[in-house]
Amino acid sequence: MVVRDTLQRHLTPPSAMGRRGPAMIAVRVRLVVFAVPLVVGALAYYLLSDKAGRAALSYAGGVALTAALLIGGLLAVRAGAALSPSLATVMALSTYTTVAAVLIAVLAASDPHVLDAPAFALGLVVGVVVGVALQIRDARPPGARA
Repeated sequence: MVVRDTLQRHLTPPSAMGRRGPAMIAVRVRLVVFAVPLVVGALAYYLLSDKAGRAALSYAGGVALTAALLIGGLLAVRAGAALSPSLATVMALSTYTTVAAVLIAVLAASDPHVLDAPAFALGLVVGVVVGVALQIRDARPPGARA
């Protein structure tokens, strides 16, 4: 009962009273922030690359995959921390292992005629840089924020 109540408090979508759970606000912020480099980069690849559609979709797939994995990790770590502070570390390590396994599986299963590897890799890098910047922003003490 306590576990269910704790998870509901931290992971609930907007309630009827208009309040949002802290994790859902973080997810929405991340979705908006990840959308900008995804759209701009995909459009740039589409307009400037000789492999227009394939490169744009590969880049967008790299950013979207990174965003999904990082946002999923954020939710998992926050859910673990809501239950027990020591569980947050376990959830973080599990998330990192899952990220590595998913990336290995995607790269191993991808067909070079379908996936533009340089564009996909750039999408992954851009997604990681954006994700790290968001984590650093969230890690600053409240008084240090501009």
